[in-house]
Amino acid sequence: VKEAGIPSVGVLHSDDEATKRLIDVFCRSGSPFLLDGVVAVSRAIADQAVAVHPGIRVATIPCGVPIPESLVAAPQDTLRLAYFGRIVQEQKRILDVARAFARVSLEVPRVECHIWGNGSEDEAVRRLLEAEPGGTRVRRHDAIPADEVYARLREHDVIVLLSDYEGTPTTVEERQDAIEHVY
Repeated sequence: VKEAGIPSVGVLHSDDEATKRLIDVFCRSGSPFLLDGVVAVSRAIADQAVAVHPGIRVATIPCGVPIPESLVAAPQDTLRLAYFGRIVQEQKRILDVARAFARVSLEVPRVECHIWGNGSEDEAVRRLLEAEPGGTRVRRHDAIPADEVYARLREHDVIVLLSDYEGTPTTVEERQDAIEHVY
């Protein structure tokens, strides 16, 4: 690409070891693979690129999560917990979430737990919730269209995400934007 004179731009989406390696290989001054510029999802990640090459062109564009017009109300008499995302174990640890929701549903009065999404572990989650004490109190919902996400997020007080793979978890950002102006 460089030999052909084509500008190259990289996207830095996380603050994990893989991204740090990308910065080291593609952003460091003098690298034969030096990019013409980078787009970072946060100022902190942009600063990491600039630290290894002060002259690199950097744009900071946060993960595209708009701020909704309506705000979230403080919890009333029932605390509502939710998981939103793919129903998969390795990336999202959904069986751990389901087990924890079953337990909290059994042990904590006035709590509701909801799991929103679809995926390869749908049947495993169903079986787990049937077998676990408290599991029948956990409500399962199919995935929803993107234009309904904010409305559903605003119906919950706590969003749970156990993923080890999320650099910038969109669901958490969406929830943060929904409540940002409340506190």
